[in-house]
Amino acid sequence: MIDSGTTLMLVDSVIYSQIQNYLTQTCTNSRSYYILKELLNGYCVQISSTQLREYPDISVTFQNSVTVTLTPSDYLRQGLCIGYSDLYVFGIANGGDMNIFGITFMQPYTWIFDRENERIGFAPVSACYSSKVAAAQSSSCRGGTFSQSGFFAGGNNAVIDFLRFDSLGKYGVGCAL
Repeated sequence: MIDSGTTLMLVDSVIYSQIQNYLTQTCTNSRSYYILKELLNGYCVQISSTQLREYPDISVTFQNSVTVTLTPSDYLRQGLCIGYSDLYVFGIANGGDMNIFGITFMQPYTWIFDRENERIGFAPVSACYSSKVAAAQSSSCRGGTFSQSGFFAGGNNAVIDFLRFDSLGKYGVGCAL
């Protein structure tokens, strides 16, 4: 489920273990590894911009081969630690047997919910000015335009990919550097 009312990205326990293992194996720098362990244990930690760049991207690939990539600044969330706006927390949590793609997952993208055709469209926020997406009738978006139906067509690096609602239940996670 994609839910803008959920702050974190909750994934089932098998996928969460895969993400933990991948990050643990990838973070070979002793400082990054120590910070990662603190994050995975639920602690809020201070991370410099240099340290943030040491972590890999995490990609979520749905069964229809649509991939959503989260950068470290997407999944290491700043400002969620009460009273400590400069600290970071891990924005992905073990959801047991649930998968809820919350703000951690949604924030880097502009989302369009097409109920009529039972699909969801998205594009990187940097490609489109997000507050105009819902109201767009023929607005420009980095070289492309929105059609009358409100969906992006054309342009550089700003294609809306669509997920069918029935494809959201099964997915795999792949992590890429």
